[in-house]
Amino acid sequence: MTVPSLIAPREAIRTCAWTASLSRVFSFPGVMAAGLVFLAFWSCAERFDDPDLWWHLRVGQTIWETHQIPTVDQFSFTAASHPWIAHEWLSQLVTFAAFQAGGYQALMLAFCVVASLIVVLSYVICGLWSGNWKVSLVGAMAAFFFLTVSLAIRPLLLGHLFLLVEFLLLYYGFVRKSAAIWALPLLFVIWANCHGSFIFGAVVAALTTVGVCWRFKGWWPRLAVDRRLAIRSCVVLGLCLLAPFVNPVGPELVLYPLNVLGAQPDNIGNIEEWAALNPTEPRGIGLALMLGVIVLVCLVSRKRPTAYEWLALLGTTAMALRHSRMLPLFGFIAAPLMCRLLADAWENYDPRKDRPIVNALMMLAALAFSIAVLPSTRDIQKQIAAKEPVKATHSMNALGLSGPVLNDYAWGGYLMWANRSQPVFIDGRADIYAWTGVLRDFGRWALLQEDPRLLLDRYKIQTCLIRTSSPMANVLPYLPGWKKVYSDDLAVVFTRSSAAATP
Repeated sequence: MTVPSLIAPREAIRTCAWTASLSRVFSFPGVMAAGLVFLAFWSCAERFDDPDLWWHLRVGQTIWETHQIPTVDQFSFTAASHPWIAHEWLSQLVTFAAFQAGGYQALMLAFCVVASLIVVLSYVICGLWSGNWKVSLVGAMAAFFFLTVSLAIRPLLLGHLFLLVEFLLLYYGFVRKSAAIWALPLLFVIWANCHGSFIFGAVVAALTTVGVCWRFKGWWPRLAVDRRLAIRSCVVLGLCLLAPFVNPVGPELVLYPLNVLGAQPDNIGNIEEWAALNPTEPRGIGLALMLGVIVLVCLVSRKRPTAYEWLALLGTTAMALRHSRMLPLFGFIAAPLMCRLLADAWENYDPRKDRPIVNALMMLAALAFSIAVLPSTRDIQKQIAAKEPVKATHSMNALGLSGPVLNDYAWGGYLMWANRSQPVFIDGRADIYAWTGVLRDFGRWALLQEDPRLLLDRYKIQTCLIRTSSPMANVLPYLPGWKKVYSDDLAVVFTRSSAAATP
């Protein structure tokens, strides 16, 4: 036997393996994933500005420059030096690092990439759960639809990404029995230092462990047969519960999410994203439709959700109805379940019908379109100017207005970032202002629930920067000693004369 005859079979095996890998990449699911990436980029293109982005950037810059995590408030005059936990310190540091690397465009690119990972992972999870990659496309788009309620450059978006990564690790760890499950504690270390939603991830891990250890026969639980898998799941859960304590802040960081839900009624009760879901808005209608489809399939077919699926679905539905902020969690749970129930309603993807070259061209086109929709720095600045008081801030500086400034709640973060010499009255860190009572005072003032002069005098306010459309913009001109010094379609600035006296 000659040498070439020995080598040729090995080369043929390598060639076949390489061809098979390319076929899996340039396949129908790959094209669908590329299309979802374009959908994410297109949806994010006009969503750069978010009120909370700016104070996250400012805190990230403080950590970057001082190499310390703030433990007291440094950015307002109403809560100055009050204890405060930067519990999202790692995501804030990463956000500022992206800005440091390439300015607003780098931030936008990172935003689009994270959103793309979320929607593609949703597609993958729906596909693994249902086995039908065509139906899973509908599920991924449904999950992304609910995600848009919180689609912004915020740590919360990383929390959603980590939740889907957890789903994937749990699937491969307990369904495929892969060693990937041991990466879950490391995920929780990173997750806890980025966002408080790790608490929900801990609940998911706990329910999964119970599901591994206990099976349901009808509605009655019984011990699982696979004791080895049950023991491993309990060990992993224990490590996941301990992992959040690996942080530079201390136990306070782990307990913070519970504090938000149980000890901050002013925060939960007054912030729009924590409000109850409006059933007549598009997302409320979408939630009702998804639940209706799931119930209808259960009635007309033999497929049924498991007891744990019902528990997860009903739990996230209740959370979404109570707080619209929780809608993405409902989408991540309901979409794979809906896809599993509808898997037989549409013929599955057949790999034999794939056309790798055509698929590759379509994927390249999706990538090109994704890059094309990215806004330029100038476009991003226009988005900022449309929502933030850019001109009004320049006017205040040009006029040399000094002294305590009362600002609109949504603009506090931008002022922290763009007007750093002047401490803010209030910003998106609702927790610290709820603790100090400032949030309650500001709400009563903004809604004309008390004499506006009480707050202005209590905090010795000299300048007010508020929305032109706000009720207080029609009241301040009639208060003694107050006059308008600047206004545009978005913002208006009032200042108090030094000789003004309050009756």
